[in-house]
Amino acid sequence: MMPLLNRVSKADRRRWLAAETLLDLGRVTADWLEDTVGSQPGYQPGYGPDPETEPLIVTLARVNRAGFLTAASQPGMNPCTGYDGATWSQRAAVEGFLEEHRAAALADRARDHGLTVVLHPPAALVRRHRRPLEPWTPVTLREGLVMTGFGGFRTARDLRSSVVGYGGLCSRTAVAAVTHAAQLTIVDLDYRDSSRLWELLDEWADEQGSLIAELDPRRADQRLITQLLAALAATPRATAFVADHAEPTHEQRAVLILNPTGVNSGGAIRWPVHEQDLPLLADVDRAPDLLASALPADQTRSQIIQLLATHAQVLRMPTSWDDPWTTEVRR
Repeated sequence: MMPLLNRVSKADRRRWLAAETLLDLGRVTADWLEDTVGSQPGYQPGYGPDPETEPLIVTLARVNRAGFLTAASQPGMNPCTGYDGATWSQRAAVEGFLEEHRAAALADRARDHGLTVVLHPPAALVRRHRRPLEPWTPVTLREGLVMTGFGGFRTARDLRSSVVGYGGLCSRTAVAAVTHAAQLTIVDLDYRDSSRLWELLDEWADEQGSLIAELDPRRADQRLITQLLAALAATPRATAFVADHAEPTHEQRAVLILNPTGVNSGGAIRWPVHEQDLPLLADVDRAPDLLASALPADQTRSQIIQLLATHAQVLRMPTSWDDPWTTEVRR
């Protein structure tokens, strides 16, 4: 093991090694941004994001959990005097990895918002010595001279590296996912403090719930149950509220409280709702905090299925809980 990697905690190594997909890597990167994982591939072990990144952490974490694996980012900065007495300025920028079709769609959207995009093909598809020649986009100036740039192409060898890539902490499967992803950079060309890029990324993350469900069977299962509960909440006799979760996590910040037959709390369903699935419950009222605390604890998937079987007309049930199943709510 490389000397620097010896300084990565065993818990962090396990987290990164368990990741297999681009989405998995994005989730662990989000945890690193939020300081629940101490090290990240390609960075100094034991160090978190730079102080200038703190205002961006919420957005970057959401973007990573939506499948855009970010490798670098920086906020825009108005010209100002830096630590060395020189005048510095920055462009807001982000770069990372995303499946080709999703990267192309996000790139088109960024261009429509007046942002500059550099989109490279997956490293695994580029022959050796034939890397794209598109230059870096300058993002940081010192006294008018370019100090850093974003958008350079990263070769498969770079990405497999134990020092500057993902090879030191991640499995071969995960590294292959990165090398087969498009390389996307988005830059706001104004050298100033600007929120335009981050607002775009927030909007994009908000819309990724159904796509993430397609990429991740676990999320597909969560989303299906939320869809069924949302349909049940819309029935005439149902009482339903959405409340803040008493113990929120980075993914589950809200809970659906639902009684399909009225207001008797004894038959209530309480289901933690993934952040990406909240738009499914846009028509459900917010609950008073007192009501939320008075109802039962969050229920598991199997408990919810049993309650759905009680309250809804079940058209086809599985032979085991892991089999596909469908229900239809009759109004």
